[in-house]
Amino acid sequence: MKRKDCDNFNLANAREGAGRSARSTLLAVSVALAVGSLPSDLLAGSVRLWPSAVVVDDTTRLADVAELRGFDRETEGTLAELVVTNTPPPGGSRVIHMNLIRSVLTAGGANMATVTLSGATQCAVTRPSKMVAVVSADHPTSLASGRHGRTERVSTGVLTSKPSTLRKAVVNYFNVEFARYSGKADVVFDRTSDQVLDLSGPAYQFRVRRRNSSPLGLIQLEIDVLADGRTVQTVPLVVQVSMIRRVVVARRAVNQGATIKSSDVGLIPLSFSRLDKLGIDDIAHVLGQRAKRFISAGSVVDPGVIESVPLVTRGQLVTLTSVAGAVRVVTTAKAVRDGLLGETVTVRATDNKRMELDAVVIGPGVVQIGSGPAAERTTRVAVWGQP
Repeated sequence: MKRKDCDNFNLANAREGAGRSARSTLLAVSVALAVGSLPSDLLAGSVRLWPSAVVVDDTTRLADVAELRGFDRETEGTLAELVVTNTPPPGGSRVIHMNLIRSVLTAGGANMATVTLSGATQCAVTRPSKMVAVVSADHPTSLASGRHGRTERVSTGVLTSKPSTLRKAVVNYFNVEFARYSGKADVVFDRTSDQVLDLSGPAYQFRVRRRNSSPLGLIQLEIDVLADGRTVQTVPLVVQVSMIRRVVVARRAVNQGATIKSSDVGLIPLSFSRLDKLGIDDIAHVLGQRAKRFISAGSVVDPGVIESVPLVTRGQLVTLTSVAGAVRVVTTAKAVRDGLLGETVTVRATDNKRMELDAVVIGPGVVQIGSGPAAERTTRVAVWGQP
């Protein structure tokens, strides 16, 4: 390509880019003219851009892709209706950058010195495929849009005993997952059209799939919307999921080495975002345990900060019970090391320090040998230091 041709080609590209920029600016300006200018002193607040959004209308408004906070009600309502761009066709997607949000706000009369922009740097807008209605005159139901109040008559011959919305189906999906942890799901939906989340049975059934391995945190979902047993569309969603679980929490400070009592702890519902930090949900598993380190008041008591209290301690005089058939002999011995319930410890005869035996801890300060097959297998007698 000759130099002159290259220059013409670059100039054409520059003109095309400028045209696209001008069209975006023109759209923002037209929106500002439609809604009118707002007093700059009423625009103090924040606009938090969502990382993704599902929009079913032909136009994407600011409320569809961002969360508005700190504005008065009238200003927030006006800003929420600002048109950001045209929504992609059904089944399509489009990325909206923060710069476009800034341009729309500026064109709408916002004083950007008092408006805080936060959240994602861009938002992926997805439009679900067009809904397919299953017609049956016997069981008509209604599907209503949340924002504009439009109602579409949708009917189906499939009835379910417990109709559920798509929103409830997603929450129930995670509740089933968290049942094993005795927890409940707390789901925060991304900026998604109410018309999508309020799809309900018996007109529709839902099959939820997640793309993440962990059920907690920022989760990408795909929901198959079924009508008459057939998938009519797949809705992509991004949700923030945490688990509400009642766990053991210290009511007051517990010193290191102290034995935990019922007055020291209580069950409190807390929110968790990690499966490896779920705490303990049964007070019985904590009572009588010993604090391995200082536990501050209000902190979660997890397995890593407690340990079982030995029923036998090193150097302690213990009651040694020996059972052989119908013969039962009780004497006194000295424990060589600490031992928990059911553990095997070495004890030394008090009248012969060279004689050691292995015995099972069966209670506070009580050990036993020869009590059934388990104890017999662990019984060891050493004399003069030799087994």
